Amino acid sequence: IGILIYKKVDNVMNKKEVTLDYLTGKLENIGEFATQEVTYTSRVQIEKGSIPFITQKGFTMEYNATLKAGVEIENLKIDKKGDKYIISLPHADFLDTAHIDPNSIKFIDEKKAVLNWNNKDDVAEAIAKAEKDVMENPTVDKEMLFERADENVERLIHVFLDDLVGEDNIEIDFK
Repeated sequence: IGILIYKKVDNVMNKKEVTLDYLTGKLENIGEFATQEVTYTSRVQIEKGSIPFITQKGFTMEYNATLKAGVEIENLKIDKKGDKYIISLPHADFLDTAHIDPNSIKFIDEKKAVLNWNNKDDVAEAIAKAEKDVMENPTVDKEMLFERADENVERLIHVFLDDLVGEDNIEIDFK
């Protein structure tokens, strides 16, 4: 009985208060939760000029791209109701545009032209076209990507905060 009373008194005396500012600061230091990513492989075709072999040139660029989804932590808000901490944050979204892996780029079906041989601008145009293609392509299941990203954000927040405030005291509210 003495040991139990001592532990109870010790817990009350040494109990550390976790403030909203502390929790907010702990999460805001992370910056962003990039919690889900998908790799996409495709091709884009670039053609310029109208006269074959003279001015018409072109190529097809194969590439791999990565899309990252997650949550910008700067948009979170933490409230406290009783012992519960309610963390409000937006649903996951793309954290950046598609990233084209430069090591994956392959050029195929190259057509060279006698009077139109400069390739530098064409490659930059192909990469920009590829980034747009990835973001707008219907084969990438964005809804599933965002749903999994939300689940992973929730899981990570629990990993970061459950030890501080208790496993059952965190509630995630997506807005």
